Amino acid sequence: MEQLLRFEKDYAPMFRDSDADGFIGARAYLYYFQDMSTEHLYHMGKGNDTLPENYGAAWIYTKYKMRVFKRVDYSRPLHLETWIEKQDKMRIWQDLKISAGQEVCALGRLESFVFHLKEQKIGRLSDIEMPEAAASGEKIDLAPFSRIKPDLSEMEYVFSHTVQYSDLDKSRHMANLRYVNLMENVFSPEFYAQNSLKEIELHFLAQSFYHDEIRMYRKTDGNSWLAAGIKPDGTAVLSGRMKF
Repeated sequence: MEQLLRFEKDYAPMFRDSDADGFIGARAYLYYFQDMSTEHLYHMGKGNDTLPENYGAAWIYTKYKMRVFKRVDYSRPLHLETWIEKQDKMRIWQDLKISAGQEVCALGRLESFVFHLKEQKIGRLSDIEMPEAAASGEKIDLAPFSRIKPDLSEMEYVFSHTVQYSDLDKSRHMANLRYVNLMENVFSPEFYAQNSLKEIELHFLAQSFYHDEIRMYRKTDGNSWLAAGIKPDGTAVLSGRMKF
């Protein structure tokens, strides 16, 4: 088990991952994080490639957080490292470090639960025979997840998105990282020309399915912006915070 506590690989950034100005930033780093976290669990034999068939379950990602120290171009590969910082009976917290040479470009944290597909409910790590010694205990210099509760009373409506086929994943609901785009899109290109996204935190509150409408809202909150995604019936599917 020891050799599986940490998973590392080099990755060549692609133009398709870039922001509108051509640089790799928070959105791409979050994509890389999910790639790394899923591959790490795959090598442990606990990936979503086998959990549905073996246990009738899958990992569900409930919270992401990414702190950007440097945006990069395509001149050299990035080095990615991930590990499970800690775990309890129900969930794991995976950390990520992205480096270019000796310089740290980003740090991230991901919270995941085991989700039983037939019953549509959260389970325990023991349900998938997750090793109790999977966590390394290594911590990164990143603040804990925030408490973010959607409150539309002072929030500004920005736009609506209707879930389409290309938003769906294998479970037939909107893929988690599609919500990153929704959060980014509460601001205009003119806003991003003057502000660089330094930290993003997403909390997934409910699933969205084909043709669901998601209404996006925003508000300032001191030195950050809050965002929320709400269905017409009032169901909150996303809450998040962005710092620039």
